Formats: sequence, C-alpha cells, structure tokens
Amino acid sequence: MFKYLRPFRADLLWAELLKHGDTLVRGWNRASASMNELIIIALVIGTLTLTGVFFCYWLKKEPFNCNMRLFIYLYLTSLFVLIPLYKVSGGFFAILSKMAVVNRLYYSSSIFLVLPVCMYWIVKRRGESQRKTVLLTHLGISLCLFLAVTASSMTSNKAYIKNLVSIRNSFSVKKVDFHLSNEDQLAIGVFLESLKRKNDTGRPIMFFARPDVAFVLKYVFRENAFLQDRFDYENYKDKYKKALNEEEYKDYTLVLFETPVGFPDYLPFH
Repeated sequence: MFKYLRPFRADLLWAELLKHGDTLVRGWNRASASMNELIIIALVIGTLTLTGVFFCYWLKKEPFNCNMRLFIYLYLTSLFVLIPLYKVSGGFFAILSKMAVVNRLYYSSSIFLVLPVCMYWIVKRRGESQRKTVLLTHLGISLCLFLAVTASSMTSNKAYIKNLVSIRNSFSVKKVDFHLSNEDQLAIGVFLESLKRKNDTGRPIMFFARPDVAFVLKYVFRENAFLQDRFDYENYKDKYKKALNEEEYKDYTLVLFETPVGFPDYLPFH
C-alpha cells in the first residue's frame, strides 16, 4: 500500500482497490462456503439487542448489568464478516494485507459470540423466576428464525445446513472414503518398488505423479513425491520436465510415475 502513498497516487490506489475488490466478490471471498444462516441470525439479533440496549440504558436509564464497552466491541467486530462481501471494503483490506487472507475475516470476527452474549443480557434482565421461561422463549424464537432464514432465498448456498450434513456424512465410510481402493494402493506399491529398483542411483528419488497417487506415495509409502499447490495447479508431467533443469532438485533422481492402467479417473480439486 505504501507505494501508492509515496508519492500519493489516489487514482492508482483506487484502481488497485477496485481490482482486488472485484476479484474477491467474484469468488475469492469464499462467501458461498462461509456465509451461512447462523451468521445472518446473529447479525439480526445483535442489531436488535443493541437497539434495545440503547433504549434501556441511555434513554430509560436502566442499569445495564453487563460490560457495555465489551458488548459494543463484540458487536462492532462481528461486522468484520461483511468486509469480504463488498468490493470497496474487501479491496481495501486486500491492499492492507493480502488477497488470500481476506476470507479469514469470517472466522476472526466476534459474530459467533454475539448470540450467547445477547441471550445472556436478555435473560439477566428478568427475575430469577422468569429466566427459564424467557430463555426457552428466545431459544424458540431463534430456532424459528433459523428455519425461516434457511427456507428463504437469503442464503441460497445453505452453507450451515451443508456443514451439518457434512459432519453427519463424516461418520460414513462410504461417503468420505478415499477414492483409491486398498487394491489400487497395493498396485501403486508394486509399481513403486519396480521403479525404485530401476532408478537406484544411490541418491534419494523424487517421484512426480498425478496428485492422488502422489498423496499415496508420500503419506502411505513415505516416499519423496511432488505435491500440487491447491492454488496453483500444474500438471505433474509438465512439472517433471521443468524439474529436470531446476536447482532445487539437483540432489534427487527424478522419476515420472505413470498412472497404472485401469485406475479411477481423477479430477483436480473437484
């Protein structure tokens, strides 16, 4: 950012801000996977509760019974989840930090503390005999809001529900199992030993294979294997050709691991 401030170039800074912001709102902000029903409900309830706090504490002069500064701090920092959603705010933060970390604001904000704090304040304002009833009433209202938001078009991605389904599916071997079977992995092992014998030069071997096979080579058979960068996918055959002339691989014997015939198809990051 400092290169636009010395000398100050507002036009270049604004153009760069919009460029980063446009990239973010086109998908880099990961809103489809991060923004969910619970975040919307927390923002709504937090805003309503802060309005109620303002009315009771400043206008009616009622005792707050909570740390006011902490409550306001939690609410304001919970608004960080909105930064990656808009071009200007997202672009500004991308220039201050890095493009790849802007989506982390979803998780660094206080949004998930807002609901319990609001619930605590609402319940604490009531007498002890009423607290259980008030708590159950507000939990019921929150649940109804959650179901209403889920059923509406406000969150077309339904990320929260999908996360719950994902947790449920994680207990099913058939739904989270690695797509290469035990037989496939054994076949990789047989082919691996054959390649190691053919390329025994006394130096460590670095294998170049398609990503799923490379994963097996590295973490099942504990071999040196080139793993793809998930943000910068490069075909392993092209990488093998480049590596033959790259300094960082000079101490290795480079071996191209061709995928055995009959293996399941692999779609990168699908």
